[in-house]
Amino acid sequence: MDAPITPAPTDETMLRDFPWVVVRMRCHFCRRGGDARLAVLAAKHGPYITMRRLVVDFIDGCK
Repeated sequence: MDAPITPAPTDETMLRDFPWVVVRMRCHFCRRGGDARLAVLAAKHGPYITMRRLVVDFIDGCK
């Protein structure tokens, strides 16, 4: 029996609904990147932050 396919998160996906345990972020401009555990991000930003807001916060660190 095949496992159900998990839909990919979008920019409107809230952290509480993110389907994987690790969130990977990479910047195509400055080559900065890193992996963060979902629980750590939720503790820091709250479970209702969207992926879009996380990306904006991440990109702000590149300036």
